[in-house]
Amino acid sequence: MHTIYLLLPDSGIVACGKESGNPFLLKLSKEKTSVMEYASERNGLFNRAWYDTSVFIAAGSSNGDMYLAAINKNGRKLWDTIISAGFNIDFTRLCYSGSGSFIAVGTARADSSSTVQLDSCFCNSILQAIFS
Repeated sequence: MHTIYLLLPDSGIVACGKESGNPFLLKLSKEKTSVMEYASERNGLFNRAWYDTSVFIAAGSSNGDMYLAAINKNGRKLWDTIISAGFNIDFTRLCYSGSGSFIAVGTARADSSSTVQLDSCFCNSILQAIFS
């Protein structure tokens, strides 16, 4: 099982990864009780998540393609999409570009250093390259 944790402003935690071969997303309260769970029917995993007060955007891979999904705070899928590339995508990073827009970047292997600071630098570099 692959799991990534995201700390929330309300002191809760979001965990994403895969369970039984399927992408999952779990939100825990600050008391560490389950508040929301979502499990996709697709094969694959979620390796990144973004959250505001009403929606989660989860990103990962499914069968070598990029997999993106929007899930509401009650665990109901709002939409999902698959994006194919010229290579197998194993992991996806999300960069919030403002006004509800994201840049999703797929990679063929896991990055060995995935800290919040590196993610911020990575996203800022991409945004600078796109908007310069």
